[in-house]
Amino acid sequence: MKKKIVELYKNQKRLELLQYAYVMAFAATLIAAGLIALINQAVGVAILIVPLVCLIAAAMNLIAWSLVKSGIERFLSNELKKSTKK
Repeated sequence: MKKKIVELYKNQKRLELLQYAYVMAFAATLIAAGLIALINQAVGVAILIVPLVCLIAAAMNLIAWSLVKSGIERFLSNELKKSTKK
C-alpha cells in the first residue's frame, strides 16, 4: 500500500491520495473508538462521530469528483467534435 501511495504522489494523483487519506483516517479512528469503547463505552461511542464524518467526506468527495470528471469529459468530447468538423 505504501508503494501505491508513493506512486500516486509522484504521478500527481491528488484525488486518489485524498481518498486514501479519508479511508485511512476512517479505519484508524474506527479502531481507536472500538478500543476505547472496551474501556469506556460512552466515550468510545462518542468518538465514533469522527469515522462517520470521514466516511461522509470521502463519499461526498468521490461523488463531486465523479460529477466534475464526467462534465469535463463531456465538454472535452464536444470540443473535440467541434474542432474536427472545422
